[in-house]
Amino acid sequence: KKTIGIILTVLVLTIIMTSTIFAAGVKTYTIQLDTALINIKQNDEIEVTIRIKDFENMENGLSSIYSELEYDQSFFETLTPESIIAKGTWKPTLDVQNNRISANSDIGIKTESDVFSIKFKVKPNALIGASTTIKIKNFQGSEGNAQIKAKEEATLTLNIVTQEANNQNNNQGFGTLTPNFNGIIDITDTTSNTSNLQGNNN
Repeated sequence: KKTIGIILTVLVLTIIMTSTIFAAGVKTYTIQLDTALINIKQNDEIEVTIRIKDFENMENGLSSIYSELEYDQSFFETLTPESIIAKGTWKPTLDVQNNRISANSDIGIKTESDVFSIKFKVKPNALIGASTTIKIKNFQGSEGNAQIKAKEEATLTLNIVTQEANNQNNNQGFGTLTPNFNGIIDITDTTSNTSNLQGNNN
């Protein structure tokens, strides 16, 4: 019985140590979507950039990536192979029929960097007052023979506005634009404090 107890203790300790080492060595990274403006109008052309960052436990870095793209074709013109723009050492390709993107790099990437940008054109009949979402999903990269998925999808929400609203919101201190961990840009309204101050002074 004593021998069996010792063996069980050794096995338990081995499992704990193995789990700890594995958890400490997990290779991870995140992705993010960025754009200059979130309030867009009909016929606008915008550029959306995909960025990889927050690398952990990477040795050689990612040398190839694959992802799927979702966008609303009732808001945006259909993309073409020329809609994608290379960044840094990446060489991206857009499969417009299946909305799939792949890219290769001559060197391994393990620090924050842009992978590619996509140019979107808003349709002239896009519904004013509505919001639309661009999403990158099933993003995975290769480090040697290892296939490593991004921690989360990246999502960007845009608002279709009139020309007048676009000028007001984007150029007259509507707020500050802050990307959150999912790549969605949140608006922090900075005008309410001014209104409150004016009310107090009256």
